[in-house]
Amino acid sequence: MASRHAVLKPGRLVIFDEPDNYIALREVQPWLSELTDLALSDSGPQAWFISHHPELLNQLAPDHGTRFFRGRGPTRIEPFNGTEGLTAAETVARGWAGE
Repeated sequence: MASRHAVLKPGRLVIFDEPDNYIALREVQPWLSELTDLALSDSGPQAWFISHHPELLNQLAPDHGTRFFRGRGPTRIEPFNGTEGLTAAETVARGWAGE
């Protein structure tokens, strides 16, 4: 929890790229949930989670997700658009995000 007091302050940006790559999601999930709650508060940092994990996609993408994509030309971004009747993870797995 030292990182919460040292790094997770208002006005800061914290980026986690695939936070479950080297530690099981069940081990890091309580901390990620606390960080999410803190980031959504008025006095928290801005937090970016970059992940393909189905649980994180389903938890965060519908309300807070952003899709980065590239066709020909520069990388573009847009809000995550799910597919009615599917979870966010199922939409991504089928390649339908953004359609």
